[in-house]
Amino acid sequence: VGWQGVALNHVVIGRKLDSNKDLAKNSIPIISLENSDEFVSPLRLNSKRNTFSIFKRLTYQIDTPQQFQSFSTSSALSKSYDVVAVQPTSLQTFKLCCQSTLIDIICFDLTGKIAFPLKPAIVKQAIANGTYLEITYSTILKQDIRKYMIASADLIVQRAYKKNIVITSGARTPMELRGPYDVCNLGTLFGLDFASCKKSVSTNLESMLLLNETRKTCSGVLSLNTEKSQWLYPSKEKVPVIKSIDEKQTKPKKRSRETQ
Repeated sequence: VGWQGVALNHVVIGRKLDSNKDLAKNSIPIISLENSDEFVSPLRLNSKRNTFSIFKRLTYQIDTPQQFQSFSTSSALSKSYDVVAVQPTSLQTFKLCCQSTLIDIICFDLTGKIAFPLKPAIVKQAIANGTYLEITYSTILKQDIRKYMIASADLIVQRAYKKNIVITSGARTPMELRGPYDVCNLGTLFGLDFASCKKSVSTNLESMLLLNETRKTCSGVLSLNTEKSQWLYPSKEKVPVIKSIDEKQTKPKKRSRETQ
């Protein structure tokens, strides 16, 4: 259907994380689609890549600050996943999640109204930490809760000012999957323009995966391009030549013309 990968979701609700039960299994190999009978033809990619990536995702529903504390202390467990998502259920836990730098995605229950207010200052802090806000489009396919889903998604887009939004399927069956451009059309119902919709299903997801990989390997990365750096002087201005004191002293002075 046009996607380059899928995330297999492991959901934990109503209990603390257990390193024995919730630790991700060995890494799933990237499967080639060229000569594989395991995937049907609609999964073939229209790009230079001939592989379909399968990622591991952890979604942890946080009800109390104690559960958030157990999550923040289990760094080894969270590092075993490619995507770490949390679903807070109160304003207190939502604030703690926005302050954390260990979270990739904050997701919400879109089957009804969001149970706590989304304060812009708290959402802005999550965006500054590189955390993304998730909207699952499979909820809109259910007619009885469609109006709640659209209203909640529009509220998330407004509070985030269209930044750091990712749109995922949340699908449980293949019939709930849609193509990227169909998802972009659905995103316009949430208050996103088409350019922001394309980012939410492409570059934002790639940036999120890259940031998660950076958290596992190092604390930070600095990239410097010496060809484009203009730290001292702009390219249009000439760099002034600083003359030494000896040159100024040894340089002969011009004689003034004698007046008659």
